Amino acid sequence: MPSPGNLLICFAAAASAGCAGAPAPHSGPVIHKPWIVNSRDCKPRYPLESRRNGEEGEVVARMVIDVDGRGSQLRVIQSSGFARLDEAALEQFRCLRFLPGRIDGVPSPMSYDAPIRFVLRK
Repeated sequence: MPSPGNLLICFAAAASAGCAGAPAPHSGPVIHKPWIVNSRDCKPRYPLESRRNGEEGEVVARMVIDVDGRGSQLRVIQSSGFARLDEAALEQFRCLRFLPGRIDGVPSPMSYDAPIRFVLRK
């Protein structure tokens, strides 16, 4: 089996030769998603009552990141099943700051989805 480096070379060569099965050249806009810049400053808080009750789960939140890297329109799109955990995840997201997303190098507002897992150590 070829090494991953060889596969990359094969794909690049096949694309330039127009071979069947090769990836099509990219012709649309170049999109860079928003990037979190302060995650170390935002430690998730596991609610004490949730810990006592053994509540665990994953929350997926969505927010829109504006051209200045600020988030708005924050909401839960997948609940953990526990309101306390969902609210703790939203608090975590409110703390985050971002580099804005870019389309063809121009800062552009775009949505950002991310999970936060709450797991108790056994």
